[in-house]
Amino acid sequence: MSRRPRAWTLLALALLALTLALLAPFTCTSRQLADPPWTDEALPPIPPPADNGWERLMQRDSFVSIEGDVSFDGLLQREDTSDAERWQLVVAEGSEIRSAVSNNAEVLELWHEATSQPVFADGCTISTLERGCKYLQGVQIHQLALDEVLDDALSEDWPSANDNLTSSLEADLALLQTTRSLLGTSAAVTMATSSMSTAYAVLGQQEPAEADAPARDRLLHAVAAFEAVQPAEVLRRTIIGEYRRQRADIEAALGAEPSTDRLPFVPGFDAEKTSAVQAQLFRELLALAEGQPVDDPVQWTWTDHVYNRVGVAVVGLDVQREFLGGNVERIQNNLDQLQQWRQRIQERWPLPR
Repeated sequence: MSRRPRAWTLLALALLALTLALLAPFTCTSRQLADPPWTDEALPPIPPPADNGWERLMQRDSFVSIEGDVSFDGLLQREDTSDAERWQLVVAEGSEIRSAVSNNAEVLELWHEATSQPVFADGCTISTLERGCKYLQGVQIHQLALDEVLDDALSEDWPSANDNLTSSLEADLALLQTTRSLLGTSAAVTMATSSMSTAYAVLGQQEPAEADAPARDRLLHAVAAFEAVQPAEVLRRTIIGEYRRQRADIEAALGAEPSTDRLPFVPGFDAEKTSAVQAQLFRELLALAEGQPVDDPVQWTWTDHVYNRVGVAVVGLDVQREFLGGNVERIQNNLDQLQQWRQRIQERWPLPR
């Protein structure tokens, strides 16, 4: 064989190899999502909206208008002051607290109606999480409800203060046991911590009186019920809920066919590899939340950057680790703070078993 035909053959083979390499990102991809480690059955069931007080607060088709500043509960969580000094801060804001309560009477009616419903649970499904779940609105209404408690306490109406605070704590506990997202859990822990610190302050201002005993006992029972809160379970549910939301986002964005988990052809996207890496990321996050070491965290390979460019962009591991890990750590710290306030109450007033 002459050198020239052989050279042409080698050139043809090289061109073929180059062509296949260039076409690989458009052909060597999977359209089938990997099996999920968790399904929606791992999350609390969504109660019927008509029975759910939390849904009343969401007011999905409109916004609840709250007049003025209502965030006075933060005065009772300052660690740089004594119990007496914290209460004096509340006394100093007495007229502002009273104005907040009187100017938002309709919103308080909404709160009392919501907390009187059979259920008070996170009703935000994966599909409605970003569309109609106004967690900040719920937190603000809850702050207003605590203003009403402080107003009652400043007037020394202890039965009313204790009963309203009991309702808040019962709603907080029910919500905290059903949240399924970082936003939902953050809101629930914030609300519960505010109620618990308010309970500590209000109980400390009361002189024991026989007439007030029943309402005070109900309040102490509501505080004691938070013994059921298991931080590990709260974090596990939150992480699984976030995983389900992100997987649903991928399916929605890329148009997965219903009930098949099969995506349409997307150049440069390996659905199976991407969903498997995403699942492993959340397994690692859950392990860290449970105090288990992660020795070999999942990483994208150089071939993924070539043949699964879309997947690498969709599941940015470094960004996800920083965002999710930071939020989980913050929730964990807030849960610790909640239990610390409960412990303070228990140290001063015996809690029922």
